[in-house]
Amino acid sequence: MPSPTPPGPDNGDGGDPASPATSTNDSDNEDVDASPHHDHEIPGEPLQRHTDEAAQEWVLENNRRRAVRLITAGESARCEISSEEVKKHFTEMLAPRPALEDPQALQAIPEPPADRAELNQIPQSWKTSRTILIPKDGNPGAVTNWRPIALCRTIHKLYTGCLAARLRSWIVQNNALCNAQKGFMPTDGVLEHNFILQHYLDEARGGNSDVYIASPDLTNAFGSVPTELIDASLRQMGAGQAFIDVVQSITRDNSTRIMTADGETNVIPVHCGVRQGCPISGLLFNIAIEPILRTTIATGLDTDPDFKDPCLAYADDITLLARTEAVLQSLLDVTMTTCGVLRLALNPRKCSSMHMSGRQPRGMRNTTFHIGETNINCRRNGEETKFLGRPVGFHLLPNSTAIDEFKKLGEAILTSKLALWQRIDALKTFVFPTTEFAMRTWQLRKGDWQELDDHLRKLIKSTLYLPTRATNDYLYGSATAGSCGIPLAAEDSDVFVTDSAFKLLTTPDQDTRNIARTDCTKVVTRRLREDATLVNVCQYLSKEAMAQRPTGHETVWSRARNASARLDTKWSANGEELALTCRERTMTRKERRRMARIIRNHHRGLRDERLQDKPDQGKVITANQQIPSIDSNLWPDIVLEKNGEVLLVDVTCPFENGEASLDEARLRKKQKYAPIAAVLRRTYKQVTVHAFIVGSLGSYNPRNDKLMNRLASKKYQKPFRKLCVTDPI
Repeated sequence: MPSPTPPGPDNGDGGDPASPATSTNDSDNEDVDASPHHDHEIPGEPLQRHTDEAAQEWVLENNRRRAVRLITAGESARCEISSEEVKKHFTEMLAPRPALEDPQALQAIPEPPADRAELNQIPQSWKTSRTILIPKDGNPGAVTNWRPIALCRTIHKLYTGCLAARLRSWIVQNNALCNAQKGFMPTDGVLEHNFILQHYLDEARGGNSDVYIASPDLTNAFGSVPTELIDASLRQMGAGQAFIDVVQSITRDNSTRIMTADGETNVIPVHCGVRQGCPISGLLFNIAIEPILRTTIATGLDTDPDFKDPCLAYADDITLLARTEAVLQSLLDVTMTTCGVLRLALNPRKCSSMHMSGRQPRGMRNTTFHIGETNINCRRNGEETKFLGRPVGFHLLPNSTAIDEFKKLGEAILTSKLALWQRIDALKTFVFPTTEFAMRTWQLRKGDWQELDDHLRKLIKSTLYLPTRATNDYLYGSATAGSCGIPLAAEDSDVFVTDSAFKLLTTPDQDTRNIARTDCTKVVTRRLREDATLVNVCQYLSKEAMAQRPTGHETVWSRARNASARLDTKWSANGEELALTCRERTMTRKERRRMARIIRNHHRGLRDERLQDKPDQGKVITANQQIPSIDSNLWPDIVLEKNGEVLLVDVTCPFENGEASLDEARLRKKQKYAPIAAVLRRTYKQVTVHAFIVGSLGSYNPRNDKLMNRLASKKYQKPFRKLCVTDPI
């Protein structure tokens, strides 16, 4: 299944490829979703077993995430390995590391300028945590196949979160990390790195050349970083001793207990590594491995100065690139050597390589690389490797089951025993957001997303007790206008492809922006058969009339061109600045973070207009607001108009003191809105005031049925009554 979300919150907020679930512990404990989100098929039996429990979780504890997880995947897997074995493993893993003997490797980090500001806050730290184990791929009986996630105190996370924000700003302002590192940084790192890698693969495939790629894997990356290395790297960057003291108090003298199926282990001292679950850990890890990246990049540029991207990194996901076999092997050698000096290690068993050749026969070559004395796995035609969650390879078979996973997820929600509004809310909150990463990284085609929409639409209408002939505009219009506000996957796929293309062409990373613009210009040049300008690029992306000439294989630019046409968006250039126009709204790079939302809201607005224009649809004049053109401070809950008739509906929950109290409440409502009804009768043929009464203790007034008979089918009225009395109870 395509990764439902990027390896980290990479929509401008940075992120961690293994972004941990976090919680509190002991007296600060909260109810936290600390279990994994698996990519396996949704089992039918756990769905039935946990549906009632999920509804109770939602209603009684308001824990939506846990309720949805129980519905879709059942209870989380627990580590069945004995506590003693777990304790032995982590005691050895978290033991003190040998002292750094060769600080020369740190010289790869440039000396700080004299005017670089120091960070000098000294905090009070919290040292203890509990650790949960999240299963990785592989044998669950091996303790190495479980990822430790630390559950820290809430106050600790708040404090380190503030420090992380300050450290991130300091890194950006001072260019303290190399541009190759995108993890935990405020960039579209996953998108940009995926584009760069695909660019070199396409360049080799179409240019009769070769590209060599390797993915070295750090053994126990986050858990094995020596704390001395973090201190030394910070000192070399010029962070200042005061801030280094702060970091030392966070990373030193920690302890944890591991949670297993048979309880918690005894206290285990933590002498090395950073805690996955601590907000500042990701940045500290980036700082620790900065000497490795700097040394590798310097080696690549020394051997091939024309190749500008010998290394891409997203936290511990490191990828090496070269144009020759010898250069890539030298990059692997220097990476291994530098890791050894810094008391880190590579795991050859999990490393892989890829040799893509554009020479005939075009495809993968079986070129062997090694780490030390061990050969690493080489990908062949048809074999894929995951790069930041996206499949990469040559002649990859389409993933025919990928869209089925999203279907099953949505179907599990929509057929659960949650209340109908909870099902719709869960669909919008937990299902459609998981599709965004696959859309942004072009893993599925538009037809696949249309198939998802068609499949879920029937279930949505059934959930809402709508006839199949009911207009789809009501489902996909905006919630602010009274529609359901459900995302339309096929449309969103176009929105995110267009948005991603704009982000690449306007990214603050100048190297990536230059590659993106050059790449897009080459596509347009092949189309025009003459040198293309930025204006020509905008004409191409706007799908203006051009000669029909082949431009090669499908690219992100050809996808964006077709998507822009379907969305009716236009590209324009003002000098070197690009802009995108949707209807009458023109967006520049300053609005690049809001662009997808603006385009989506525009199309939802169009559906709202179509819905209002349909002659046989009931119309809502207002919802919980003053009626236009009437001088009154009263806000009826709903005002409906159809065929010259108006219904004023106001809901009330009176104190229950016998049936008379409900009747009195109804009478008061009718008297309250009588003046408004009198004014409306000057315009409409018939105006009726309806009070909808539900007692504060959960009683339902049968006289509500007179209104409901006008608005809903008999089949729907029964569950609707249950929903009404559930809220007060």
